[in-house]
Amino acid sequence: MNRTTIGLLTVTGLLAFAMRSEAQSFNVDINGAFGTPSNALGAAAAQPGVWQTVSALAVGATPVSDITGTPTAATLTRAGGFGNFSSNNAGTSGDDQALMDDFHDVGPAASWQFDGLAAGTYMVFTYAWASDNNTFRTGVSVNGGPVTTVGGAWPSGYVLGTTHAMDTVVVAAGGSINIALTTIVTAASFNGVQLKHIPPPQPPTKFCRGDGSSDPCPCGNDGGPGRGCGNSSNPLGASLDFTGTSSIAAGDLTLISSGAPATAPVQFFQGTALLSHFAFGDGLRCVFGTHIRLGTKISTAGTAMYPEPGDLSIAVRGGVSSGDVRGYQVWYRDADPGFCSVDVFNITNGVRVTWGP
Repeated sequence: MNRTTIGLLTVTGLLAFAMRSEAQSFNVDINGAFGTPSNALGAAAAQPGVWQTVSALAVGATPVSDITGTPTAATLTRAGGFGNFSSNNAGTSGDDQALMDDFHDVGPAASWQFDGLAAGTYMVFTYAWASDNNTFRTGVSVNGGPVTTVGGAWPSGYVLGTTHAMDTVVVAAGGSINIALTTIVTAASFNGVQLKHIPPPQPPTKFCRGDGSSDPCPCGNDGGPGRGCGNSSNPLGASLDFTGTSSIAAGDLTLISSGAPATAPVQFFQGTALLSHFAFGDGLRCVFGTHIRLGTKISTAGTAMYPEPGDLSIAVRGGVSSGDVRGYQVWYRDADPGFCSVDVFNITNGVRVTWGP
C-alpha cells in the first residue's frame, strides 16, 4: 500500500558538529508532522533527553546529536521507502502523538542506518507502529538479526511487539547499526528510534569499612583495614570479598565472607540503597532499601560463599538489570553475649556493584 506522502521537513539545530570519543545515546523522531517530543519523554527506553526530528525524505547522511543535544560523529541515513506519512490516532496525545502518529511509510522494504558510532553496547528501540490502521504489521531486523513483528491497537503506552522492537548490539569504534524494515501485513511504518548506550560492567568495590576509617564501631571494636568490625573470634573482623565480574550475562560474581566465628550461620543479602554507617549489632550496616536475602550458609573455619554449586547467580537471585547499583553485606551470628552489645550478631564490610550487561 502506497500511502500519500507529505512534504520534506528540514532538519534543524545541526549546524555545529563535534567529535566525541565516548559512546552516546540517541533519541530520534521520524517526520515531525505532530512536532518533536519533549525532553521529558523517555518512551520504551526510559531515556528522557533531547529528541531530534529527521525527515523520511532526507537525502544522504544526517548528522545526529545525542540526548544532551551535543552534536556527534554519528550519522543516520535512509534507504528506500515512500516518504513521510501521518495519521492522528484517537488514542495518542502529547509526546506519544509526536513520536508515534507521524512516520516513514516504509513501503515493501526500507532501511535506516547509523554510521560513525562510538564503540560500545547499544540497546536499539525501533518504533514501527501504524497509527492509521491497527491491522498493519512491520518487520524489524537490526544488523541482520531475527525479525520482530510490530503492530496492533494503541496500548496506551509502549509495549514490546506492539509499538516497538528491542535489540541489543555491540558496535566497534566507527561502526554501524542497520535497521531493516519490511511489510509483514499490508503496510510498514517507522516512527523513530532510540539508541541506549549500556556502559561496560565496572569492577565491584568494597565500602562500609569497620576499620575506623569513617564511623567508629559500636564498642570501639574497630576491625582490620577494609574489614567489618571486630568480633569475639577475630579482632580484625569479618571481611566480604569477591571474585568474578559485574556482568549479568557472565553470571560469575561470587561473594566470599571470611573471618566470622567457625560454624556460625551467615546470611548474604542485597540492598538497593547504600547509606552512611549505622550501628547494627556489633558492627556497621550500610546496605538498606529493598532487601533480598541471597542465601544463608554455615561458615567453615569462618569462611562462606555465595553462590555455591546449585545456587542461582547473584544477578538472577537479586533480580538486577544492567545499570542497577546494588550493595551487599553479610550478617553473621556471634554468640558471645559479653563481647560487645547485648546483640549476638555482627556484619561484614560492604561490596558495591554496578551491574552491566
